Amino acid sequence: MSDRDGKPVARTELEYEKGAWLQYISLPDPSSGDFRRANALTTEIANRYTMTVAGKQQDSGKYFVITDKFADKAAVYMFDPTTDTLDDTAVLAHPEFDITGLITSRREQDFGKLIGFTYGGPVSTNYWLDPEMRSIQEGLDAAFPDKFVSLIDYTADRNRVLFEVEAANMPPSYYVLVDKAKLAVIGSQRPWIDEKSLGKGEFTYYTARDGMKIPAFITYPAGYQEGDKARGAIILPHGGPWARDTGGFDASGWTQYFASRGYIILQPQYRGSAGWGRALWKAGDGEWGQKMQDDKDDGAAWLVEKGLVDADKIAIHGYSYGGFAAIAASVRPNSPYQCAIAGAGVGNLAKLSNEWGDNRIQRIVQGDTVAGMDPMQNTDKINIPILLYHGDYDVRVPIFHSRDFYNAIKDKEPESKFITFTQMGHQGNKWLPEHKKELLQEVETFLTNTCDM
Repeated sequence: MSDRDGKPVARTELEYEKGAWLQYISLPDPSSGDFRRANALTTEIANRYTMTVAGKQQDSGKYFVITDKFADKAAVYMFDPTTDTLDDTAVLAHPEFDITGLITSRREQDFGKLIGFTYGGPVSTNYWLDPEMRSIQEGLDAAFPDKFVSLIDYTADRNRVLFEVEAANMPPSYYVLVDKAKLAVIGSQRPWIDEKSLGKGEFTYYTARDGMKIPAFITYPAGYQEGDKARGAIILPHGGPWARDTGGFDASGWTQYFASRGYIILQPQYRGSAGWGRALWKAGDGEWGQKMQDDKDDGAAWLVEKGLVDADKIAIHGYSYGGFAAIAASVRPNSPYQCAIAGAGVGNLAKLSNEWGDNRIQRIVQGDTVAGMDPMQNTDKINIPILLYHGDYDVRVPIFHSRDFYNAIKDKEPESKFITFTQMGHQGNKWLPEHKKELLQEVETFLTNTCDM
């Protein structure tokens, strides 16, 4: 990052010393401009602490540092470069979510002044310390109830404010607030979508079998009324696994694809998910197919307990790591699912662990956490049909993961199916329209005919 004059504020380096990889942060000396290491900000990367210089307090010369070194959730602490000390008491913190960034003014009259911060709630959210900006935010929140409103930019006099509005059942739309009173519509993403055909979303928590609180997103079937029971449920774990879902519009399309067909969708932020605090994140270490999988199964049981779906009408679908979760679900005993759908899923955990161990830094940070129940070693336990699909151009998760698993289980679970998509890569932007059309048809047929949902 840089200061008002465009000069660097901080520099980060990795070095191997005395058997450990260390992250060093250097800051410029006020007198000479030379960078000097801030020892109090040094971390060992194996500990996976967040340690980020987020800005400089103009009057005191101290630095704002975002870290989770002292608490489960990342918060803001002050660092004094003259004494090389980092306070262990936060100056900014959120009781439930990580603080992810600071908002400083870009106006000439108060450049660099701290006016707000962002935190990782159901969506990335701005909290304004500046009274005028807070008033603008609160007014727009009231104008768009049950929606997420994000201020994007504004003029120096704040009489023109560009903002975005979205929700689980509303693709992002863009507006300008004029003179704090009038709204001008700019446009929206996917304007052809009829929002009445989309299901509403909700953020919640449920409790896993060992007592850990699991954040989750629910998308209700389109037209859902309280007390309704869904046609079926889809447990939809995200990829990563060091990632997370959000409560805004799902650009992948999967949640609303299922919701438009009468299913209720649960996106569990299972242990191992990033962005929900260190405890939940690190609880996934070495628990692939085990406690990480319990969290998904417990989410399915929670939906049944709430009366939202019948116990014999639940499936799991995921992509990449989510595909691993679907594959793992097919060989675990006492499955709560009638079937599984796995896209570009990891089927061979041992091979993935070896691949992620090739790079010594990745091995220390993440590679050693990839352990648990290996589906490829448990193919004899297959107990529900599974639909596997994979692109033959996928270099992130090579196609052998799905192919080898299918070849091992196809005779034991003959209703299973494997689809190869030619010239399809891993990311969605590497999918051709014909890939998407065929896949959606195959998924619907599988859920209806094979899963009886």
